[in-house]
Amino acid sequence: MAKKKAEKKKNKGLSPKQEAFCLAYAASGNATQSYKAAGYKVKDDNSAAAGAVQLLRNIKVKRRLQEIADEVQSKRIMDITEIQERLSDIGRQETTEEYITMEGIRMEKRVAAKDALKAMELLGKMHGAFVDRSQVELSGAVPIVIKDDI
Repeated sequence: MAKKKAEKKKNKGLSPKQEAFCLAYAASGNATQSYKAAGYKVKDDNSAAAGAVQLLRNIKVKRRLQEIADEVQSKRIMDITEIQERLSDIGRQETTEEYITMEGIRMEKRVAAKDALKAMELLGKMHGAFVDRSQVELSGAVPIVIKDDI
């Protein structure tokens, strides 16, 4: 019983068929096919399409589809940790790149020193190791002088 409650909480109150519909719809974009794949009993494609339209109007289903879309999108975008890890691999020359010889043979080589240096520079900037601008901090009163001889 606790497992069902945890599953329902995870799916934000969706039935198992609604969750299956959301996953199938997110993968295919075809509401009618997703409705049938989720296990709903239908007479024909028209009744499946009508049922799918009703599901797509359901606020819980809409939210779940948005969650799935957000998950997919966030997986496509590198986070700061992944960027730093990849730059670190390049900076340490632990990454290889593919090239093709004059004979048409595919080969791999470690990244070039210039690429490693660029990766290290970017990592340094990310960590604030370099200051590209001047920063002046003043404390106390600052006198202002006004000249009258203009």
